[in-house]
Amino acid sequence: MAEWPHMTARAIRSSLITKIFVICFISIHVPLLAVVAHVLGGGALSEASILLVLLISTLAGTAGCLLSLWRIIQPLRQLNHSIARYRQEGAPVTIAVKTKDEIGTVAQAVSALVTELDCSLKTLTLQANTDPLTGLANRRFILARGTEALDETRRSGDPMCLLLFDLDHFKGINDAFGHETGDKALIAAAQTIRSNLRPNDLAGRIGGEEFCVLLPGTNLVQAQAIAERLRTCLENICLEPLAPGRITASFGLAQSADHFSTFQKFMAATDMALYRAKQHGRNRIHCEPQNALSYL
Repeated sequence: MAEWPHMTARAIRSSLITKIFVICFISIHVPLLAVVAHVLGGGALSEASILLVLLISTLAGTAGCLLSLWRIIQPLRQLNHSIARYRQEGAPVTIAVKTKDEIGTVAQAVSALVTELDCSLKTLTLQANTDPLTGLANRRFILARGTEALDETRRSGDPMCLLLFDLDHFKGINDAFGHETGDKALIAAAQTIRSNLRPNDLAGRIGGEEFCVLLPGTNLVQAQAIAERLRTCLENICLEPLAPGRITASFGLAQSADHFSTFQKFMAATDMALYRAKQHGRNRIHCEPQNALSYL
């Protein structure tokens, strides 16, 4: 019998219908209880006094009922607010729900579901923007981020450079040693690129053996130094069964300018510089003069 009050309290906490029933039952009977208490307490039995007691107790019961219902649905308001923030800002959906009734269960379930969906969305976004072999950004992300970076450069007036480079005679590696070795060469090149860039630089693989590096806040002199460091490090890669120095790259370099109305034109200018590097013997860096690219 001692457990009965605790069991009753747990049942009320865990059942929304029971909570509403108890609230409504008490609120409805507040006027009756108030009149009984008034009479038993020796209060006046005139019609006016009874009506006054009924009026006050009815208002009190109604206010108590509304306040109790407001507290019951509080988790739903929190959930709605959190979902609105998630849609606008991407903020995590977190709800501190202490109730164990149906509303609390639904709120917690929705919160967990949105968290799982957010994790899945971030994973899918990462996969959509990343080259699966090298882990670098893919062409799609480079084009999107490059367009944003070019716009930022125009607003700020800061310089920005773009590097495009190919691994030299890469088809020969695939033909002579197989695609597995070719893939290992691409992965080794990506690791070398990643370890030689600054935090704000963005590297990507935009084709079979073609790579791209965005260098924000960087002038041509600084970009040439970065390109030379990359060229030297790539040339020093040791990867069996390739001979030392077999992995080399040709680099094209260009700096942002007003006549590059789109990032695609910026890439075209850099690609022209890459073509010149290949023409002049490969494993080198070529920077096309700005006036030679003004028609792009």
